[in-house]
Amino acid sequence: MKQLLDTAAKLGLWLISTALSIYFFFLVRETNLILMQSLNWRYYTINAIDKFAMLFLGLIIIAFFLLIQHLYLKKSWIFFLPVTGIQLVLFALVQLLRLQLLNSILPIDYLIFTILLIISIGLFYLYKYLKQKAKNRTIIEH
Repeated sequence: MKQLLDTAAKLGLWLISTALSIYFFFLVRETNLILMQSLNWRYYTINAIDKFAMLFLGLIIIAFFLLIQHLYLKKSWIFFLPVTGIQLVLFALVQLLRLQLLNSILPIDYLIFTILLIISIGLFYLYKYLKQKAKNRTIIEH
């Protein structure tokens, strides 16, 4: 029963990371379209680049899905922390770029960006702490 709950928890973390990645995919697409439109590119050029860019990014995200599934299920759930930290940093950067391109950035957006970066740094430190704690526990047991 414990094994079943452990696997379900790891799959839940995988679903969270996957959902964040899918949202990031659409956010990058929207930002890419805004960028190309702001450069006054023609419709057919935008359409072609959009399709190729999304195909390439889609392949990267599928590989990412497989990687995080392997990390969570075969290695440890602790990899959720740095993976989510990286996703939050990328999300914050793309969102900031998108708002800058739309000329609709507000001071609260900088605050949200800073909070997301602080959360990401906290997740990385928590990962390092838990990894070091597990390493020390392993050394003590031997």
